[in-house]
Amino acid sequence: MSRYMKEIQIYEEDIFDFEVSPFEMHHGLFLRSELEKHWEKMDSNEQLQLLSADLKVIKNADKIVNHLREIYDFSSSNKPESEWWWHLDKVSN
Repeated sequence: MSRYMKEIQIYEEDIFDFEVSPFEMHHGLFLRSELEKHWEKMDSNEQLQLLSADLKVIKNADKIVNHLREIYDFSSSNKPESEWWWHLDKVSN
């Protein structure tokens, strides 16, 4: 398994586990930012897997925002709009 595929799997595990602390889910957002930096180095399978995970994040944006709300205020994010995962409150609207 490639390095990026493993990181993508960890991203998915962190972001979709609603049983864990919001801090672990929050870690998934940081991991997604790291993956973005390596997009050009990924092969097509890794890119496709990441896009698939992103689609699931978008579909579950409301749930993710609600889970993270107690530790993170999306409306005060200073991350660039291109990193949409830091602005899930807008995605869910």
